[in-house]
Amino acid sequence: MAQIKIGIVGLGNMGMTYAKALLAGLIPAARLTTICVNGTVKAEKASGEFDKSVQCFGDYHDFLLSNQFEAVIIATPNQTHVTMATAALQADKHILLEKPVSLDIREGYDLVSLAENQKLTFAVMHHLRFNPQFQKLKDLLASQEIGEINRIHWDNLRYFRAQAYYRSSSWTGTWQKDGGGVLMNQAIHELDLLHFLFGEPTALLAYTRFGAYRDVEIDTESTLILTYPNGASATFVT
Repeated sequence: MAQIKIGIVGLGNMGMTYAKALLAGLIPAARLTTICVNGTVKAEKASGEFDKSVQCFGDYHDFLLSNQFEAVIIATPNQTHVTMATAALQADKHILLEKPVSLDIREGYDLVSLAENQKLTFAVMHHLRFNPQFQKLKDLLASQEIGEINRIHWDNLRYFRAQAYYRSSSWTGTWQKDGGGVLMNQAIHELDLLHFLFGEPTALLAYTRFGAYRDVEIDTESTLILTYPNGASATFVT
């Protein structure tokens, strides 16, 4: 079976998770060939951590020009996503992008259009959709085996972030670099599941608090009330 050659940009928590999974052979159809980090010092350090079969770059432009991979996983800080994804698509690379797609919804739509025009695969990592439990629930809802759903209540408490989390890096908890708080960065996975399972709402009312319980400027708590085409209602608390 032919393997897709993969390049990874960023070796933080998520980038390293992807790298370890690929190197351990957990994705038989893919092979890690290239890594890009920020700067030559980090690239030299990464070279010592990986097998010689994995080429390491400290410059993103050189990384894209290397032609050592067909698809790229972008796992870098939020504010870099659009620029890096645009360059990768223009370099004819398929993309798996960490959430969020962008800090501006218009730029997100522009990326989708570019990928479609280039006839390239462009996906965002919303991993919970692939959980067998949620796949089964999706089937049950679609077949209405458990009847029509009229009311939904969703408590999302799993993505707690202490103040130390926001102190851990210079870009978290800021509008300029993080782009948003609990809704965009943590609850985005649960919101994606809500959409995956129940579809597009016709109306949404949100009560959101900014900096509640934390010394940050972004949203840290939100309650949503949603209405669906069949009249069903939902509350989502995070």
